[in-house]
Formats: sequence, C-alpha cells, structure tokens
Amino acid sequence: MFAFTFVACEKEISHDYPELQAYYTESYHLNVATRDSVLRFTNKVADFVEVNPEAKYDPIYPEIVNNVNHVLFGVWINTEWDGEEHLYY
Repeated sequence: MFAFTFVACEKEISHDYPELQAYYTESYHLNVATRDSVLRFTNKVADFVEVNPEAKYDPIYPEIVNNVNHVLFGVWINTEWDGEEHLYY
C-alpha cells in the first residue's frame, strides 16, 4: 500500500510542450551565439516556464539548462595532443 501511495504522489513527466523541443534544439547551438543572444534565450525560456511551471518536469528542460550553463560557464581548452577538453568552474 505504501509503494502505491508513493507512486501516486510522484510528478508525472510531461511531454506536452513542443516549445521545449524547439528551445532544446536552439540551446544545442548556443555555442556559436553571442553572450547577449544567450542571455535573451535564457530570458525567453524563463518567461515560458513562468507561464507554464509544469514544463520544469519535462525531461528535456534540464538538458536546456545544462546547455545554457555549458555555454555561459564553461571554458574550452584546445590542445594539440588531446583535442578539445571541457572544464567546468
């Protein structure tokens, strides 16, 4: 009975936001955008999530956040012997 109650209380994962798929695709290419463009994109996604708070539970929402963080806070180091390496700080 407890397991049934626990499962019933979990948030259902939604896939009802085609906008998130478009945002995910856009976020995947932010590495070629200017910092201003990335910040505008971030505001656009934040505005969408403010109107649709359940969108945070869509499985691709954290991927969008990771892609933005990757661009805003990552550092690329190009070395001839190892290729590209990504460092987080």
